[in-house]
Amino acid sequence: MKIVSFAIAMMLCLTFLLPSSSSANQVDTYEDNEIRWKEMTQEERDAIRKSFKEWKHLPKEERKLMKKKYKKFRNIPPERRKILKDKYRKFRLLPHAERKRIKKNFARWKELPPERRRHLRKIYNQWQNLKPKEKRILRDRIKRDRIMKRRGKRD
Repeated sequence: MKIVSFAIAMMLCLTFLLPSSSSANQVDTYEDNEIRWKEMTQEERDAIRKSFKEWKHLPKEERKLMKKKYKKFRNIPPERRKILKDKYRKFRLLPHAERKRIKKNFARWKELPPERRRHLRKIYNQWQNLKPKEKRILRDRIKRDRIMKRRGKRD
């Protein structure tokens, strides 16, 4: 999990330093990168310094994989990248126990077979499309069913 956190941090750190345009042909000048560096908080700069020190010690295959993931990240439209960065910052502000729980659930999600994940996404999307009243009715029904199931097991 530490490597996953490091990979995410590295991608986000590099995002601050590399061009914000999705054009691969654009070359930033030293001044452009210096401006980005100055716009960062001290915490962000420290995170980048630490990440680059750790980068040197990563096995070649891990660095190659992270570069591949970073290129994929760079192809995401700038507005979406901003959303992802904001979500990551919020995630980092969560208490350690909450972040640990989220990582554990994410690992469980990744272990699910693709068809099960597709099914769960479909159910989630259906849930999102329900009206508040419909959601409340469904929650009450599920709650009632769980209570009845527990009572049935005790008898």
